[in-house]
Amino acid sequence: MLFGDPASNPLIADILPQLPITWTKDRLVMNGVEYDAKSHIPVLIYPNPKNRRQYVVLNSGHTFREPDLKGTNALLYPRLGDWAVIKPTPTAADPTAYEVVAAGLFDEDWKFVPSK
Repeated sequence: MLFGDPASNPLIADILPQLPITWTKDRLVMNGVEYDAKSHIPVLIYPNPKNRRQYVVLNSGHTFREPDLKGTNALLYPRLGDWAVIKPTPTAADPTAYEVVAAGLFDEDWKFVPSK
């Protein structure tokens, strides 16, 4: 699991050229769509380019929220698929709030599934 961005995490910077995304200080491209990297964050799981028997997970943790923890265990499941673009939307009441801008699954060959 790797957290941060290419500037703050040298491991992300090292493998980034081998991931199916473009991520610079200003630009994030996932599934052919460009986002402002200053306000959007990529989240994904992908085969580790350094060891294909393992995976790389970028910027992901629990994808369920506090209200789900108060309910049944059936609510504690991943919600983003294989990849997502999130936009942090912190508020005073919820400093960890975010909006899911896009999300999806990779195909069997770890390629983006084209949007319909």
